[in-house]
Amino acid sequence: MKKTLLTIAVALASFLGINLQATAQTTKTFTDYLVVTVNEDSSDPQAANIDVTVNDDVMTFSLKNFCLGAGDDILGIGTISLDNIQLTESDVQGLYSFEVNQAITITEGDLEEIDTWFGPMLGDIPIVLKGYICNEKLYVTIDIDMMELLEQIIHVEVGTLIDNKSMSDKTYSDFLVVTVNEESSAPQLANIQVNAENDKMTFSLKNFCLGSGEDVLGVGDITLEDIELTAVDGKSNVYDFEVIRNITITEGDLEEIEMWFGPMLGEIPIVLKGTICDKKLYVTIDIDMQELLGQTISVEVGTPFDYTILFPEEPSTFTLTFIVDGETISSEELEEGAVVTAPVVDEREGYTFTWTGEVPETMPGEDVTINGSYTINKYKVTFKVGDDIVFEEEMEYGATITVPEIEEREGYTFYWRSEAPATVPAEDVEAYGEYVINQYWVQIIVDGEAVVEQLQDYGSPIVAPEVEEREGYTFAWDSEIPETVPAGHILVHGNYTVNQYTITFMLDGQVYAEYTLDYGTEITAPEVTGDERYSFSGWDEVPETMPAHDVVVSGGMVDGVANVQRSTLNAQRTYNIAGMRVNPKHARGIVIVDGKKILKR
Repeated sequence: MKKTLLTIAVALASFLGINLQATAQTTKTFTDYLVVTVNEDSSDPQAANIDVTVNDDVMTFSLKNFCLGAGDDILGIGTISLDNIQLTESDVQGLYSFEVNQAITITEGDLEEIDTWFGPMLGDIPIVLKGYICNEKLYVTIDIDMMELLEQIIHVEVGTLIDNKSMSDKTYSDFLVVTVNEESSAPQLANIQVNAENDKMTFSLKNFCLGSGEDVLGVGDITLEDIELTAVDGKSNVYDFEVIRNITITEGDLEEIEMWFGPMLGEIPIVLKGTICDKKLYVTIDIDMQELLGQTISVEVGTPFDYTILFPEEPSTFTLTFIVDGETISSEELEEGAVVTAPVVDEREGYTFTWTGEVPETMPGEDVTINGSYTINKYKVTFKVGDDIVFEEEMEYGATITVPEIEEREGYTFYWRSEAPATVPAEDVEAYGEYVINQYWVQIIVDGEAVVEQLQDYGSPIVAPEVEEREGYTFAWDSEIPETVPAGHILVHGNYTVNQYTITFMLDGQVYAEYTLDYGTEITAPEVTGDERYSFSGWDEVPETMPAHDVVVSGGMVDGVANVQRSTLNAQRTYNIAGMRVNPKHARGIVIVDGKKILKR
């Protein structure tokens, strides 16, 4: 193996033109033994740490500070990292397989003692990575294709192939290290057969040998039965065991071993202890040979259980339930500390949804039930008349809205300018109304002719038309014209009514006849009949038609005098029948001249 490693180192140095000088150191996660095989020549196992991150069946793999060789002959390769490796679930619960073939660039490691990392200088190189993984164990093979550079493929194997059987009748394969007087051998692959049933185990390490190569000492088969298994607290199907017993080692069955020394030792004390689960075994065997050889042989198979890796504590889960109006709408199991997201609840018109309990940001360490409900909303319903609020109230969604009664106002008509809905909607309601002044007809008719005919606002002033005076007539309205428009139509008629006047006929100072006549009526004087002694002297001047005032007409009877000439009167003193002196030029009718009645025409 050393010769092969030196060949690789020299070839790389020649290719890259640099010198080699390095040592090795490793870190953690899955810790197991790593074996490098080149051209069917395998290295001694060396401890290796592989960092693995798994998320939703996708794995990130990192083998840090990978080196070839040992001791002074170390060649630093670098860190082999692959992302997005798809995991495939196997038939065994919790066990996954993976395989990926891709070209990667190896990155530098972080060991200070390695001066030069050769991997990054190689550029992209093809790598085939495949294996199995579970909570407890990782097995992986890495084939690094260096045919173009070195005409060879480097095969890396980490861990041992996972056996998928149960602990009943099962063989565990892992590396075995023998320590004598604090000096340990190189790891060698060993197979241990186990049969566990009813908390009892049979253990068999077959073909146990000391040394390697030509210096091999065959010891034999170490078998112990009825080993008590003790369950490990808090770990499912994990058991501790410890037994101190004198046993006789039996012969192995390897043909190449001619002599098995174990059976020759007779009964020897053995301390066997360790831990076992269905996928991993760790065991130490202390073989007391103080009496025979003056020393104790310690055998260690596998690596101690790291429960933080093999059995990561599964977080507790609790039930988170959301109930709305008595009905469960969501129920799920969440780990303690997980982010809590309340389910989306349908909006409901006219209602407000609230969770009655506070929704925690993260899941507490207990079951949580959160109730929610829809609460009916209230909205403001307002009725306004002008700037005055006549009704205002907070009302529930869907409640019946009753329009308030508005008092009547004389001369006005009330209107709602915005119609209120029948029920309360999912918003505030404001209905606005106002009084609108009415208009009425004002009609004023004079003698059948409309002198005013118009629409006027209620309460506006009414201007009565001026009516001309007409002689002999009196004008009158059939109803009073109001000063302002009332709450109703107005129709007023005005008419001229003919006046009546009285005409009185006086005969010799006594009322002879008296008539009441319409203005303009034709006047007919009454007839007066005389006798043998007296004759009617005639009426004073009588108008043809009735004037616009009362009229008195006088007349008299004369004694035997028929006619007197005007000239006769001029020289004499003339008096009317009442005894008043009159101008003879204008005297008419019966007059008295010198004490005698005369009829003047």
